[in-house]
Amino acid sequence: MRRLRLITILTIVLHGHVLLSQDIQWDEKKFIKENTISFDKTIENISPADFKKLSLGNDIKVFGLGEANHGTKEFQILKLKLAEYLIQEKGLNTIMLEFPYSQGLLIDDYVKGKNKDGLKILTNQKNSEYKNTVFIDFIDSIKKLNETRDEIDKINFLGGDIFGKPTAIKLLKEYFSKVDPSEQMIFTKYQELEAKTYLSVFEQDKKLFVKLSKKVSKILKSNREEYIQKSSETDYNKATRLAESLRLKWKGNERAISFANNVMRTLSENPKNKMLVIAHNRHIGMLSKEVGKLLKDKLNDRYLSIGTDYEEGTFSLWNLKDVNKRFVDSLYTPKFEIGFANKFSGLAGDFHYISLIETRKVKSDWANKENYIASIGMGFNKDLYPIDFRQKAILARYFDAIFIFKKIHPIKRFE
Repeated sequence: MRRLRLITILTIVLHGHVLLSQDIQWDEKKFIKENTISFDKTIENISPADFKKLSLGNDIKVFGLGEANHGTKEFQILKLKLAEYLIQEKGLNTIMLEFPYSQGLLIDDYVKGKNKDGLKILTNQKNSEYKNTVFIDFIDSIKKLNETRDEIDKINFLGGDIFGKPTAIKLLKEYFSKVDPSEQMIFTKYQELEAKTYLSVFEQDKKLFVKLSKKVSKILKSNREEYIQKSSETDYNKATRLAESLRLKWKGNERAISFANNVMRTLSENPKNKMLVIAHNRHIGMLSKEVGKLLKDKLNDRYLSIGTDYEEGTFSLWNLKDVNKRFVDSLYTPKFEIGFANKFSGLAGDFHYISLIETRKVKSDWANKENYIASIGMGFNKDLYPIDFRQKAILARYFDAIFIFKKIHPIKRFE
């Protein structure tokens, strides 16, 4: 009798963990169908109200949106549409890009009506991934929205990256011209560096930037109260961050640490701040030593990491063999039979959304094994094959959710 009771209890325990049983077949197609939100409209025709069914939490402070590449029209439109929804429904008031902090301040002034030429930082560059018609429309839509808002409620449009040292010097000179013109002489020997783009700082210049950073930071710290009175605490904090940015190098994960710190410092400036951070999938995802992982460690469930993927299509990518970097190529990436996006090919709709948070609770290989997701950087300098457009990742650990597009198209460059 005792043995029979033990067998019965064991059966109940095993039944309670049915997904662990070797006798039960995991139904991947059924799981995807039951847990995926599909959109029957193209991303161009989506309205903010259509995103209500995503059930994005109200307690989230930072939404991260990743791009599988920087040259896809659908990803660019997604930025605008998701931002519109988050502004209307979730109180979003800050957008931060994978773009230099210093140069982002020029765009921020532009969307707030303080600098009519701020967009030139994008349109004058040869190789910015943001130099496209959809993104320019995105910025102008935020500018138009800000025209209806009081100063305190305007949407911030910032950069979080470490580049842009020449622009940082220019902005620091402008700041000192207001608060302490006598200190402007410390910038004299750096004027010739201002013409360089944010990616072309030579190795021998780095020590000069570090030296200048220390000087400027010391002056700012010594005169904090006086400078705040002559400007504002916000402008003083910007100058401090600009000075710090001069010493940063692309070494180890210093870039990721700086980006994450920019996010956290921006949050700390106003308890009401809610942010949308836009960058490449790799930065937004929660890989070790990346921005997304650092933010998840600091914010826990208040950070939501959303990636992008696609089944097939064509997108724009820089051909780095062209020394002038003026042209982009349109490259076709075919369906990848063992890719993650291919698992959604049987669903109706133009694009889909799946939360991976729930899959972490499902004890199945599907949630914990490596999958191929679309991913490539800003350019290429060799012949590419389908495998080059994908990378392996355990997606349930990498993202909290993913948008999957059936087909992608290249973005049109702003000329």
